[in-house]
Amino acid sequence: MHVTISIYLKYITITLMLFTLSACGTLQTIYEETPSLFQKAEKTELNPLLKELRALDLANDREAARNRFMQELITSSDKICEKYKQQILNDSQQWNMYSEKGGLQFETKLKEAISLRQSDRINPNMTILSMHEMDSAEHAMATILTETIESSQKMARIQLKARMEDSIRQYSVKQGLLDLQAYHHSCSVQFAAAAVARARAEKMTPEEKSASIEALLQLRQKLMDEGLNTRAVQQKIDALILAH
Repeated sequence: MHVTISIYLKYITITLMLFTLSACGTLQTIYEETPSLFQKAEKTELNPLLKELRALDLANDREAARNRFMQELITSSDKICEKYKQQILNDSQQWNMYSEKGGLQFETKLKEAISLRQSDRINPNMTILSMHEMDSAEHAMATILTETIESSQKMARIQLKARMEDSIRQYSVKQGLLDLQAYHHSCSVQFAAAAVARARAEKMTPEEKSASIEALLQLRQKLMDEGLNTRAVQQKIDALILAH
C-alpha cells in the first residue's frame, strides 16, 4: 500500500515537474519573441516618412493632403536645385579639356611647334573658328545649361499642377512621387545637355512654331466645343511657347 502511494506521489511529482518545465519553455519562447515584436513596432514608429505617408491615406481630403505633401517636396527640390545651378556657374571657370594628360601633352606640342615657326606670316585673329570663339565660353555654356534646367522645370511644374487636379484614384501618391523624382533629376548637367542637343535636333523655324501653335489652338477649341478634356493639348501648347 505504502509502495503504491509512493509510486503514485512520484508520478504526480514528475508530471508537475514536466508541466512546470513545459510552462517555463512556453514563457521563454514568448519572452524571446516579444522583444522582436516591440523592436518592429519601435522601428515603424521611428520612421517619420512612413507615418507621413500613412497620414495621407487617413486624411479626410486625400487629394488635398497629397498635394500639400507634393508641394513641400517640390519646394525642397527647388532649393537644392538653386544651389546646384549656382555651382554649375561657379565651377564653369574650372572646365578645361586640357587638364587630362593626353590633352595637355597635345596642347604643349602645338604651342611648341607654333613658337618654332618664327618666319611664317600669320594672323592670330583669323583662325578657321575665330567667329565662334568667345572670351568666356565656359560661362556661356554654363548659363545655357542652367537656363535649360529652369525652362524644363517650369514646364514640368505646369504638368505637375495639372496632374494634381486629378483624384487620388487617377493620380496616386506613388505616381506623384515618381513624377517628383523625375522633376528632381531634371536639375542636372546631364539632363540639360541632353535637352540642348534634342532641342537643336528638333528646332523649328519661327514660322513652323507659329503654325504648330495655331493648329494646336484650333484642336483645343474643337475639343472644348465637344466637351472633351483639353489638358494634353494645352500642355503641348505650353511646351511650344516655352521652347527656345
